[in-house]
Amino acid sequence: LVALGHKEYIAKKVEGYEGQLLHPQGERNECFVLERRGTANGIRKDAVVMRKEAGGELSNIMATHRVTMAVNHPKRSREERYTIVTEYIPDDALDMFQLGRLMVKQNDIVVRGPLTSNEKGQYCGPVSRYAARIMCSRLPPFTCYLCAAGFDSKQEIFLNESAPKWRTKENDDWDAVTTFGLRMWQPSVNRWVEVSVNGYMHEIRPNDSVAGERIGHKMLAKLEHGSIIDMSGVQLIWQDFQHMKLNKPSEVTLQEFFGDFNKLRLQCPVELQTIRYSRSMMSGKLKSTGEDWKDDGKEDDDEDWSAGVFPACGHVVTFNEDMERGLLCCPLCRSESRLKKLSISFTPAVTYADTTPTHVFNPCGCAASLRACRFWSQIKIKHPPTPGYTDVSICPFCATNLDEEKMFSRIITGHEVKIGVEGGVIGVQSKLE
Repeated sequence: LVALGHKEYIAKKVEGYEGQLLHPQGERNECFVLERRGTANGIRKDAVVMRKEAGGELSNIMATHRVTMAVNHPKRSREERYTIVTEYIPDDALDMFQLGRLMVKQNDIVVRGPLTSNEKGQYCGPVSRYAARIMCSRLPPFTCYLCAAGFDSKQEIFLNESAPKWRTKENDDWDAVTTFGLRMWQPSVNRWVEVSVNGYMHEIRPNDSVAGERIGHKMLAKLEHGSIIDMSGVQLIWQDFQHMKLNKPSEVTLQEFFGDFNKLRLQCPVELQTIRYSRSMMSGKLKSTGEDWKDDGKEDDDEDWSAGVFPACGHVVTFNEDMERGLLCCPLCRSESRLKKLSISFTPAVTYADTTPTHVFNPCGCAASLRACRFWSQIKIKHPPTPGYTDVSICPFCATNLDEEKMFSRIITGHEVKIGVEGGVIGVQSKLE
């Protein structure tokens, strides 16, 4: 699992701006690895019991987990409330992993999402405390399925009255979706679906109080290579291990890439300085991708003139903080755009091994290949998850909302450049238009 952008944002007040802005926390595109556990902790459904009151002992002595939901009695007065308890027993063929907002042992992956401070100074957000479960087969082909909601410290899932619930046709079973919902983008069907507590796929709900229609009879939410999990505004992309392994730079390292970039001695047409990347900047980029920095003992030049770009048009200049704050348009073509650092990074989960970064996303300035830009500009995500927001496309590196009129631009350096020729694993290729 790889986070698109950051896994956590904190809302803070900014001088001169009404309301609060979300500030990312931690590293972007953080990676979470799911490995086979030493001892299986998976579970499977055993029995469904109807009771007048919540709580009580489990009917099966082997049961370890339960899902509790309050519903109207199906055959009596709507005012008469009953409790449905679905009991689960251990399954040695499965491993279970949980995702949620709380930093507790029950959550294997902590994703806090957009956080705001309440009157008591506590941070809270739309991502549920126990948001989702991933059930993984311990035997080849290691099939994985997604389910909404996770178990708390009492090994229980409690669905309150605001969560839509319904009785299914098979074996008098019950199912539900969570209050904020758990969505998944399926590459095989090229659309978004909502995932239920039992792990079935549904159409996106028409409103908060009604669940969408189930897709198929027994179509479980199987995680495919490239599936995107949307947890209330934070997205995680599911990637196959072999894809991540093959997409990682091997012969052509980032150190060699930026070294070749500096050898070109590209001239900034505005400040008339040579655009270059410093050793400290290269070291940081290597660290972010897990590569080791090898010091050759050479000293840095006196000053750094790293690359900046105007994302709306793609013109590359030297990055300058004064230009970043003061310029509202590109000085070369007068396109309305803010200067951004040209962010060239390699994230196997969102890039392709056979392409090179020739374009930048607008308005963030993150570089990617034309193939990647076209792919991510076509995927619409509800971001952030505030009522009234519509589906938008986001940059997979920093999760910035893309400009609807022009989502990406071709990099223009004023030179014809090609870097990283070994298999096209990493590179920049552009020419003056």
